[in-house]
This record gives sequence, structure tokens and C-alpha cells, in this order.
Amino acid sequence: MGWREAVLASVVCLLQRGCVSRADDTVDIAAPFPHTEELTPQALESTSGPVVVMFYAPWCENSKAAAGMWRELAEAAATNNAKLSMGKFDITQDDADDLVDRLGISSLPTIMLFEKGIEGGVVHHGHKNLKGVQTWLSSRGFQTMPVLPPKVESKEEEEPHLVGGGTGKVVTLGERSFDGVAMDHSLDVFVRFHAPWCGHCRSMEKDWVALAEELKGRSTAVIADVDADRHKNVGRNQHVSGFPTLRLYTKRDKLGLGYHDERNVDKMLAFFNQHTQ
Repeated sequence: MGWREAVLASVVCLLQRGCVSRADDTVDIAAPFPHTEELTPQALESTSGPVVVMFYAPWCENSKAAAGMWRELAEAAATNNAKLSMGKFDITQDDADDLVDRLGISSLPTIMLFEKGIEGGVVHHGHKNLKGVQTWLSSRGFQTMPVLPPKVESKEEEEPHLVGGGTGKVVTLGERSFDGVAMDHSLDVFVRFHAPWCGHCRSMEKDWVALAEELKGRSTAVIADVDADRHKNVGRNQHVSGFPTLRLYTKRDKLGLGYHDERNVDKMLAFFNQHTQ
């Protein structure tokens, strides 16, 4: 099956259910990515592995949606010394048809792991989101996630005992405490819905902590975290579809105002001030 047939299969997949998570950021799939090689047919033919490759087309909506995930995966693989090369392969490039046909690429994007060269590549058939691909790679012996110590579950969820805001600290919320804080009409509550495995969440950590420090002393201001991977009901109730998701629940509006700008302390502080003063 050539790339034209792959295009048709990709369109069918998109119409049926979609193959990838909604992109959190707009990332150009055709642009160079850090720690990622843009492979030619000759380069892929000569690889000795191990390398994991995403086959894509620049105009394919599913491929575009997977771009942010692939970039984040490459950064995670490099950070965690996964001993795995990352690549992406544009199926519309010159001389690509024969190789695409031989590998049986029938949908876009297709993710394949080549452990010992071009022969014997293994296709990832699971969810094409970061957690799904990382879990698959881990099952093949390539650890792209930090190894965390076992989590000790507390019988009593941590409950913030708030008299007011302005503590200068990030407050942790969960299923038992979210409504009591975020829906309190005496408070302006800026919430980050995150997951422990999310690289974008980790990269904004210092700015999120700094934002809480900037608002220290403002008695109605609360900066809060929700692990929506653990507290799935909270994320579901708040219609969280990607990580991180930032929402501001002001004293006047408890529907939750989405934040979509740069995740740095200055921009987030300006957003908070604009909607709470």
C-alpha cells in the first residue's frame, strides 16, 4: 500500500474516532525537533537501531495532532537516557514510496520501533498519546519516563485547611477538596490540572510555584494543583482533555476561564490580575 492509500486510511480513521489526543500546543510536524532525526529513505534503510520512528505527512491532521507528543517524547527520551534514537519520516518525500510500501504503512501517523535495523520493525497499535507510547516503549525495554518511588496512598486525602488565600504556596486539591476551594465564591482560584508523566507540566513547575509566591499576601488568591491522572473524576467533571490545563475560577465566575498563553510567571500573573481585579 502506497502513501496515497495511507492518506485514505488516515482520513477514515479521523472520521471514525480519531487516533491521537488533541494537541495541547501548535507544533509544526515538519519542523526540526530537538533530539530527533528527520530521516530520508536512505538513512532509514541503513539504520542499525534502536530507533523509534513516526511516519507522517505534513498536511495530515492526525500527524499534526501528534507533533507535540512526539517532540515531548524525544525530550523525555534524552532526559532519561533511554538509549533510543528518535526519528520522523515524511512519507511524501522523494523516493519514499517503495520503503513505505515495504513497511506496510497503512495509516497516519504510524509509529514503528526498529531495534536491530530496518527489518523486523514493530508497529505501535495503542493510543498515540505520550503515556500510551511511553508505556509501549517501556514494555520493549526502553524507559523514557523517570522511575518514581512507589506512591504511598493515604487513607485520608490531603485537605487544604484554608482560612483564606495568599499563602504563597501551591495548594494540592483532589476529589474531596476541589469543590470546597475552587467553588468558594470568596476566592479567586487558579488551578493547574496535570499528570506526573507530563513533560510540559514539569517544565512549567518553577513558574507555577513562583506565581504562588507573587500572590502571597492577597487573601483571596489561591494557586492550586490537581493531579487529574489520579483524580480522574475531577478532570472529567471539569472537561479536562489534555495536560497541563489551566483554569481560573474567579469569585464572580465558577465555570472556569481557560488560560492558553505562554506558561511563564509574568504572563500568568497578568492574566490572573486582569480577571480578578
